[in-house]
Amino acid sequence: TLNAQQFTSDGVEFGFYGVPVVSGLWPRAGPSEGETVVTVSGGDLGGGSDYRCRFDACGACASEWSCGACVVNGTFVGSDGGAGSVRCETPPLAGWSSDGARVVSVAVSLNSQQYTQGEAGLNLSFSYYETPVLSSVSPSLGPLEGWTRLVVNGSALGGAGSALQCRFNSTLVNGTFVGSYGVSGGVVCAAAPSGVAGVASVQLTLNGVQFGGSSAEYTYYEAPRVSSLAPAVGPTAGGTVVAVSGFGLSGGAGGGAEYQCRFGNVTAG
Repeated sequence: TLNAQQFTSDGVEFGFYGVPVVSGLWPRAGPSEGETVVTVSGGDLGGGSDYRCRFDACGACASEWSCGACVVNGTFVGSDGGAGSVRCETPPLAGWSSDGARVVSVAVSLNSQQYTQGEAGLNLSFSYYETPVLSSVSPSLGPLEGWTRLVVNGSALGGAGSALQCRFNSTLVNGTFVGSYGVSGGVVCAAAPSGVAGVASVQLTLNGVQFGGSSAEYTYYEAPRVSSLAPAVGPTAGGTVVAVSGFGLSGGAGGGAEYQCRFGNVTAG
């Protein structure tokens, strides 16, 4: 109405939805470059018309309801009026913050205007971390059967990830960070089994989703077999130079091999 008396009769509808509540977030961390696909779960998330996800606060908007570098489009997944979830892609941290890593609050809007507050006592947050850069693995080789315990070295390996894993070509194994978070350290994991001898690409994920472009090399070799020794005897004082012959003894050549012989329980270089 323009005069507080006569109203239009167009019949354009406006929908009311229940008070949405967010209760979960996965993954809970991702690289500062963004592009992490995040799923926000909760209740009464259906029935929206213009979904948004907001990561932290990035200033007031003068001309739009929902704007700023920390706000991205969202997509509802589920049944209208049911539990469901909202899926969105994290924005780059550099768009509104100069920090390389940061913990931010996460909120969802069904109409690009009012945002959720989360359940009482629930800290719904997302951790940005610096993208890990891998430099090497130690030891750098092992048998095809796998399960060689190794350390992945590099920088920014101690980010606040939620699912630390190592990937050997396409096979995933769980990893454990050893060191001081945010300072230095390495990731310990067991090499996955492989059916093919040769060099494999090793990558790392801190959130179980994104691996980044950085990788290191790990060499698989066929298990060696010893067939003969020359000479086959020597004095108890030791010092005998022994030539070991067999199969697959050259599998570590060029891969940073650490050749050793073990006589009973005594290891010699």
